[in-house]
Amino acid sequence: QVAASLNYAASGMPYWSEDIGGFFRPDGQHTDRGYAALLTRWFQFGVFTPIFRVHGTNGNTELWEFGAQTQRHIVQSAIRLRYRLLPYIYSGFHRVAAEGYTMQRALAFDFPESARARTTADAFMFGPALLVAPLVSNATSRSVHLPPTPGAWR
Repeated sequence: QVAASLNYAASGMPYWSEDIGGFFRPDGQHTDRGYAALLTRWFQFGVFTPIFRVHGTNGNTELWEFGAQTQRHIVQSAIRLRYRLLPYIYSGFHRVAAEGYTMQRALAFDFPESARARTTADAFMFGPALLVAPLVSNATSRSVHLPPTPGAWR
């Protein structure tokens, strides 16, 4: 999903969206703890995509259907952050409309001099200020390449 989202943006489609949770969902999705962990990661990635939505088939997709613990975790780790970012996102989308900008940007867009940035397919910029490196597996941490930048990273 991460590489696909960057390819859409690079090809000029700034309003790409994934179906958070997958369009085709497994049977038992509401009680499967492994699926709940995947759904949580998917929401956390979705915070930093242009269109943030849950969509799919094979059952209800409302958060309360997945149980109180999963709902609470997703609200606390993803949905609240997306709402806090709305002014930043709206400003970025103004740039999309006015300048042909894209909110979700491959690192190579912003750091063309970095050979490693040009080959990174699992991290990206969300607007001009946020470098995003989502966890896309059951890992709890990961390495992140910080390309050289004149202002340094904070």
